[in-house]
Amino acid sequence: MHLIVSHDFLPKQNSTRAAIVMDHFGIGFEKGRHVIAEDFDLPIKPGDVVLFTGASGSGKSSLMRAATAQLQTDPSNQSLNSHPPTPDSQLSTLISQPSTLRNIDDLNLGDGILIDRLPLPVEESMSLLSACGLGEAHLMLRTPAELSDGQRYRFRLALGLSQRPRWIVADEFTATLDRTLARVIAFNIRRQCDRTGTGFLLATTHEDITDDLAPDLHVQCRLDGEIFAMRNEESSESESPPPLKKKRSPSPPTSGSAPRPNPTGRTSQLTVRFDVQECGFPASFRRKQKVRDALGGSILTMRELRKQTGISPVMLKQVTAAMVKDGMVSETTVNKLGHTWAAFTLPARSRTA
Repeated sequence: MHLIVSHDFLPKQNSTRAAIVMDHFGIGFEKGRHVIAEDFDLPIKPGDVVLFTGASGSGKSSLMRAATAQLQTDPSNQSLNSHPPTPDSQLSTLISQPSTLRNIDDLNLGDGILIDRLPLPVEESMSLLSACGLGEAHLMLRTPAELSDGQRYRFRLALGLSQRPRWIVADEFTATLDRTLARVIAFNIRRQCDRTGTGFLLATTHEDITDDLAPDLHVQCRLDGEIFAMRNEESSESESPPPLKKKRSPSPPTSGSAPRPNPTGRTSQLTVRFDVQECGFPASFRRKQKVRDALGGSILTMRELRKQTGISPVMLKQVTAAMVKDGMVSETTVNKLGHTWAAFTLPARSRTA
């Protein structure tokens, strides 16, 4: 998929105030277009979880909308809906129609209670609401108007998933949620994608969900105009592709991922352990274990770690940053070929354990 994203720099409507603003900032009428991306290659595959991250104004939402427009017109995208309409749902006929793509911001939430709004058998509806953080009885029996903004956002995700489109689009993903619950939802979205084959296009300013979401394609947009598109294929040892550059300025900081909460939203250590046993090890745990196994009693640079673990460069940087923060590995330096390199090793207590 090749994207061309640009906007007219001049105002769409001429006015006296617009002229004053242009004169104040020295903008002439000869100005052309503001280019965000020109012939940018976005290697999206069917069923991918695609995450667009970056600071506000970096162009992530514009890129996602351009990708959405191309997917919408792709004849190969067909609905995944395999369920007949639910008889007791008032809008079952409407929302069970085949759909290539659903933008959760455009969904009609309706006036019925949550459990009646999903066009699925009641058991599947309850399971889906639970996966989206609405698993309590008093929430399932409420109407969308009775929910908080964060709860309503989660219901939009559940409603979109219940309609079985090929793709689901969500801007400002988890922006209205507290960060612990955001990571829970991200982890469950990854599981839903793996189970149903539904693809996701998600845009957010928060990078703390990246480890739990484990996106197949991570698109990082920077305020200086650089765009990185990295596929998360742990078997690949190739370097990241060259970025699209317009100008240079410091990139926005990223944050490491906190320990993964369990899908119930409860954060006690006991329930987290049960969730790991029941649902399988999450991607974040597997990557950290790969790093620990590779280090053993050695001191390895980032390049050596990447070769031994097969983790992509962007993801490995996030994993090691989180492990250093949690005290799971120690950061040091080594001198090789006359150069000093950042390196990692296990703490002394971990090597002797």
